[in-house]
Amino acid sequence: MTPTAAGAAFTVAAGSESVQNFNFSIVGTGTDAAQTVHSAAVVLNVVFDFALNNNTGLQTIQPGQSVTYQLDVRPLGSGNAFPGNIALSCSNLPPLSTCSFTPLQVSSGSGDTQAVVNIGTTPASESSRIAGGQGLARYTTRLGLPGLLIVVLCWPRADKPALSVVEGSVRATLVAVLAVLLVSCGGGLQGSGSGGGGGDPGTPAGSYAITLTATMNATSGVVTRTALAKLTVQ
Repeated sequence: MTPTAAGAAFTVAAGSESVQNFNFSIVGTGTDAAQTVHSAAVVLNVVFDFALNNNTGLQTIQPGQSVTYQLDVRPLGSGNAFPGNIALSCSNLPPLSTCSFTPLQVSSGSGDTQAVVNIGTTPASESSRIAGGQGLARYTTRLGLPGLLIVVLCWPRADKPALSVVEGSVRATLVAVLAVLLVSCGGGLQGSGSGGGGGDPGTPAGSYAITLTATMNATSGVVTRTALAKLTVQ
């Protein structure tokens, strides 16, 4: 390079596949007769790195089923062993689901490691599956019977077009009572739809992108890598 009075910028690219701290100097030697030498001390810290890869594509299951994903936890560079333990975890799981890893962690000193993550979902409970049908039938019956009786009581008879005062009063009283029952049944139906007690609905259907995380805590520093596991619950 040719120096100038204002200074001449230059760059030095340095790297290593060895995980350690390097202390060295950048040295410039002039081409003048005295071969003037100047140096600048620099530090290069090379930390350990690794990759987390999910080798399994999109999985599709029903609520209550489980599925596995094949993972590869691989050191990068010339380092063929992990300098610290690697903890495995998952997040952004579907509701009412779990995840577990085999092995639970990648131990310090291990090399390229294959791991399996299992995602388990929850089925809808039996009471939840049948509550809708049975509840609808039960409340339909409760609503229909009073309504049918009201129609029968109010329907005019061909042989007696005119009702007596007593019979009219009795019918009116029965119709009023049945109307109260009808309203009461309707309120019960509304409460059943919005309240609890319907059982466990299970893992909802949908498409999910689960985040898989590998975290290494070593003297060279904390390194975290992530991968995605795609899951569809039908």
